[in-house]
Amino acid sequence: MPKILALFADVIIFVLVPWGFWRLINKTIPIAVIPILVGILLAVTHAPVQNLGIPSLYGTSIGWVAVLILAFTAGLEMWQTPGKEQDDPLPTPSLGRLLGGALVALAGPFLIGSVLVYYFFLPLRGWTPPHTTPLIGALSVGLCMAVSALPVLIGVVRELSPSHRPIGHLALKLAVVDDAALWIGLAALQFVAKGSASLKGWTGLEFVAIALLAGLALAGSWATRNLKHPPLWVIWLAVPIYLAADHGPVCSLGCMS
Repeated sequence: MPKILALFADVIIFVLVPWGFWRLINKTIPIAVIPILVGILLAVTHAPVQNLGIPSLYGTSIGWVAVLILAFTAGLEMWQTPGKEQDDPLPTPSLGRLLGGALVALAGPFLIGSVLVYYFFLPLRGWTPPHTTPLIGALSVGLCMAVSALPVLIGVVRELSPSHRPIGHLALKLAVVDDAALWIGLAALQFVAKGSASLKGWTGLEFVAIALLAGLALAGSWATRNLKHPPLWVIWLAVPIYLAADHGPVCSLGCMS
């Protein structure tokens, strides 16, 4: 199938069909969940979508940019509504309480998932990790199982009623910490699995990528404290700057493996 037609097929399967079903059920399920259910249904039924070029090359690229934008809008959701006061905001937790809550939310599923993978799934055919030890493989899968699906959570929070949004914003803060723990944890496990070989092939751009990510985190922290209600033009101006700054670090760090 031509690439442009495969892109249209992507739009139909993963955008129009979920949106139509969401309207059909009168919005009783968050729309962010429905495309995931469509993907699971295609996988379970072994639908030959790959033979049609789905997901398409263009669709994958658009999806990658969309994930970066979702990460940006997650910060906006935690920032409350720019230019408006929250009717009944929750008290802002201290950094220690926020990290402690995220640790508790992450530790239970991580331990249970790692144990289940190590003792029950790894012995199954096709589950043995080919390039590392079973323990590292089990910890990696357990970590992925424990972390919240941040893009889905963003979509769910957006559909909450105003009275439930404060608790949704708190959940987003915890999920962002867990998401950071996922990537840091996976990088640490990769270093443990490969040792000093993980640094081979580094050109120095990887350190620049890490510095840029740290700079984005510091800039976001400063803006949260000093720009309580930024005008919309500031937010729109920040979007392309964020995408340009974030795309390079993510691509560079993604090449480590």
